[in-house]
Amino acid sequence: MKIDFLFISEGSSDEPLVGHLELLCLRAGAEEASGRWIDFRKYPAPPGKAVHDQLRWIMDNFHGFNLVFIHRDADMADDSNIRRVIAQGVTASGLSVAHVPVVPVQELEAWLLLDETAIRSVAGNPRGRTPLDLPKPKHIENRADPKRVLQTALSAAEKPGRRRKSFPSMRRTLLERLDIDGDINQLLAWQKLLDDLRVTLAERLLEESQPD
Repeated sequence: MKIDFLFISEGSSDEPLVGHLELLCLRAGAEEASGRWIDFRKYPAPPGKAVHDQLRWIMDNFHGFNLVFIHRDADMADDSNIRRVIAQGVTASGLSVAHVPVVPVQELEAWLLLDETAIRSVAGNPRGRTPLDLPKPKHIENRADPKRVLQTALSAAEKPGRRRKSFPSMRRTLLERLDIDGDINQLLAWQKLLDDLRVTLAERLLEESQPD
């Protein structure tokens, strides 16, 4: 089973998730997996931010894909509302292929708070000892405003007197280095992503095995 997926996200700094999603597809049963992040800003008449608008747009402008990952942050500790928004958007768009929601609880930055070593390295001060006050994995999804927590941690981790790197570039690097075999597997949102993907690919494999 070959998976060719499109990834629609909330922002351009989320693009590095594509590589991780490709690997997750392989682990979930795909023999091959290739993904593409859609940068709506590159096109002359991009859709709005609504899920159904973006899905209709990609169906009109792209072909050959058989899966869509749809990323939206929950922006709270409960992801049920945004999952409902995604489901309604899929229905309204008439999406003709399978989809998998990517819904970090609170914000995607919550996933980047799990690796203190990576934060210190990205901040350019890997041997730093300043306490970063990072939440424990079991508390991360209940911690409001993880973006601010990450910004504070990166600032504390930097070497005093050194020119600061931009937050977007450090965030992007942290996402590239996300350890998908690490503590992220303790987060409910990540577990849901794995479960949803596993079920979706199993259903697709079953469909392909059925005689015409």
